[in-house]
Amino acid sequence: MNRKIKAYQAIIYIVLFYLAAVLFLLGPGKLLEKDRLLAGAENPVGTVEVREDQQVQQVLIAEGDYLRYLELYVTSPKSAGEYYHLLVYDENNEMLINRDFELKADEVPGFVRIPLGIDTTRGTAYVWQLQGKSEPLELSYENTGETGLACLGSYYVLADSTSTQMETQNIVMRLVYTDKPSAAVMTILKTILCVVAAAFILAAVYLSPKQPKLNNKITWRFVHWVTAGPLITVGTAVLLWEVYGRRAFGGKPDDLIVYGLGIGLFFVFSAWVLFSRRGSKYHPPFEEMLTEQGMDWLQAAAFAGVLLGGIHYMNALYQNQQNLAYREVLSWAAFLILTMVSPAVLFSKKGGRRALIGLIAGGIWYVVQSLTQKEALQTNELLGKQIFLEALIVFFFVLILAELAARIRAKKLVEGSVNRIYTAVLFGFMALLVIFRNTRLWPIYLAVVFALYYVFYLGWNKKKHLLNNFCNGVMLNFALAVVFAFARRPFRAWVYSRYNFVFHTVTITATYLTLVLCVLTVRLFVKLSEGMPQNSTKNAKGMKHKPLRKKDAKNSCPADLWGTFLLYGIAVSLLFLTLSRTGYLAVLVMTAVLLIFVPVFVYRQKIREIFRALVYMIVAFVICLPMTYSGIRLLPALYNDPYLYEIEDSASAIHKDDPKDSDAYMSVSYFKYVIENKLLSDASELTEQTELFCNAVTSKPSVKNDVLVASAQDEAGMSDAEDFSNGRLEIFRSYMDNWNATGHTEMGVLLPDGSISVHAHNTYLQVIHDHGLIVGIYFLCFGAGSICLMFAYAIKKIREDAYAVLPLAVMLGFCVAGLVEWLFHPCNPLGFSAMALLAPLMSFSPPQTCRLTGYHDK
Repeated sequence: MNRKIKAYQAIIYIVLFYLAAVLFLLGPGKLLEKDRLLAGAENPVGTVEVREDQQVQQVLIAEGDYLRYLELYVTSPKSAGEYYHLLVYDENNEMLINRDFELKADEVPGFVRIPLGIDTTRGTAYVWQLQGKSEPLELSYENTGETGLACLGSYYVLADSTSTQMETQNIVMRLVYTDKPSAAVMTILKTILCVVAAAFILAAVYLSPKQPKLNNKITWRFVHWVTAGPLITVGTAVLLWEVYGRRAFGGKPDDLIVYGLGIGLFFVFSAWVLFSRRGSKYHPPFEEMLTEQGMDWLQAAAFAGVLLGGIHYMNALYQNQQNLAYREVLSWAAFLILTMVSPAVLFSKKGGRRALIGLIAGGIWYVVQSLTQKEALQTNELLGKQIFLEALIVFFFVLILAELAARIRAKKLVEGSVNRIYTAVLFGFMALLVIFRNTRLWPIYLAVVFALYYVFYLGWNKKKHLLNNFCNGVMLNFALAVVFAFARRPFRAWVYSRYNFVFHTVTITATYLTLVLCVLTVRLFVKLSEGMPQNSTKNAKGMKHKPLRKKDAKNSCPADLWGTFLLYGIAVSLLFLTLSRTGYLAVLVMTAVLLIFVPVFVYRQKIREIFRALVYMIVAFVICLPMTYSGIRLLPALYNDPYLYEIEDSASAIHKDDPKDSDAYMSVSYFKYVIENKLLSDASELTEQTELFCNAVTSKPSVKNDVLVASAQDEAGMSDAEDFSNGRLEIFRSYMDNWNATGHTEMGVLLPDGSISVHAHNTYLQVIHDHGLIVGIYFLCFGAGSICLMFAYAIKKIREDAYAVLPLAVMLGFCVAGLVEWLFHPCNPLGFSAMALLAPLMSFSPPQTCRLTGYHDK
């Protein structure tokens, strides 16, 4: 914030910011899109009933590119408050819509608006079909010839397994299309905007040598005031108007209070960030930063990419999706390995020759695979991406193997010291996984990728950068995931009443957030200690370090850690909204250990620093919880493009153009109810409580009783009052009954009820089951030894590496979460991270004497 730039550079940044803002409004913001109502004469001549045993179909011809709403004239007053089912098909009889909708009391009798939100092709026929419920629904129909429209066909009555066409008649309806400028018009408009922006930028650059004022120094704070300040102010005003002015999101008092609190805290927090005092810190020129830190940025991006591939893998439902995600993880992992090669080698003539060979090899692979799988490409739309990623992996591995061969020839595999015992044990573990893989392929992938990763790490001359880059990569991945969730992942009430973030299961969400919080907790400790002396204070005789003291901090301000504070608060809030005991347990154990270990034994601060760190954590959660809840409730409804995984899509899901005040969105009152049934009571009485809740809140019986029960019982409620483990103890016993020395081919086991388990819901039991007791015992001993070494590493290396505690934090999260979930897989974000952070231990040899109260050198 205190970094200074020249005035003309500030103009460039400001112009680019507002250009991006305008382009966003023209694109995703849909600024130029307009709704168009298409309606006929609307002269009803009769009514037709939609019942459980009688359905109605209507044919229409599209007269637009996007059909947003369907409005039907309903005449039955008793239908108000009831739910009915709508289906929409295209001319090929492919289902486009399958959902329930509610008839609101203030709309009946009259036109009832049903959101569709489907892309249509002009001149193409479409059919909508209504299915009735217990209360009949009366629709009006009219004579088609009197409507004055040529786009309405006949309607059909489906009853008793027969379809009766009502010729020359159609259901009275209105169609709302959304029209947007053509692609050519949008291209011309965006080009004009870019040209105008470029003219301003070129003028600023051209005039800078001639106008001294353009070379005056301006702080980044001023740039933020001019850009982020108006954006935040306008955004806050729009949200407040939508919530309180238009009541677009409903009018329940508790919801309005939380929305207002969240919006207000966001504005106050943003103002604090923009206007508060900042510590002075040297900021090198961008060119210097790019030269010195460019490879670090690429490595952080690689870590973020690996986690993104892991997210895709954990969300995959089919084998082709898993295959694609596997290759995504491998490609990013290969790129990660290459970031540990010197830029002088990568971008030299020798590196160019290697790249050329890699491009040829990758191209050959792509062509051969495309030709041999030509027929499969026509039916598997993901196969083309898979082949491309395989070619990219071939390209990367050519570069990796060429560099590895060069290092072997030059006998420069290792840079610095090596803990030979730990390295041998680590490679021995990977060898055992391959030997006892029992037909599985992923142990081979894990062994090859991490063997190369560890070898390149040992030969890397910037080992101290790894943990910082990993931290930045996780934060980058999480920040992008938060933006995506705030735009397209609404908090749903039905079925998914525990927020599942960017995943389709709550448990995987909790383990991912465990990783994020492990990283952000360490990051928070680092930021709180910034400005304290980092250089060694021991003398040549090996005297102990002096403790880090708060009064030694210089040029450090609380506002300097706003980014970490915000991400930490959002991550804790999201974890709270999952109501996942797995995540709660892992994060609580990790936090408790670090709260005591880091301030007292690593930084050697006074006990009060524990409470200082705890206060920051609690305040972050308290401030960010209303902001996070309001964000995932309000912003996706405004953005109006929810992203649904295939397994999430159902009649009760939230779809595009659904009303912003729909009961399908989570409410504060219902979330309180879910908390009570998840954490505070037995779910065996859930069915009756659900019905009572729906009667009390919506003044109508529950029409989604089945999905409400499924939501609260999904990994949440206790199926048995004496079994708080959700059946996991029974699964654990079944796996232990199948122990052997060498492992099994199948992951699952036969349960007492005759079903087959998917996996053990326990990392340790799954490793023993998959690979046998030999590998399982080795795995447990190796993990325990690694944790002990990580404690020593944190104490010994904290002065050299501010993130020395990070391997311990992640491993604690992995070990605790692994008690109730299977995590050890190279495509699991937490599993990959735990393996990646073992690398620093290979170059660390603990001192002869290492105590928690201090240490002596050898």
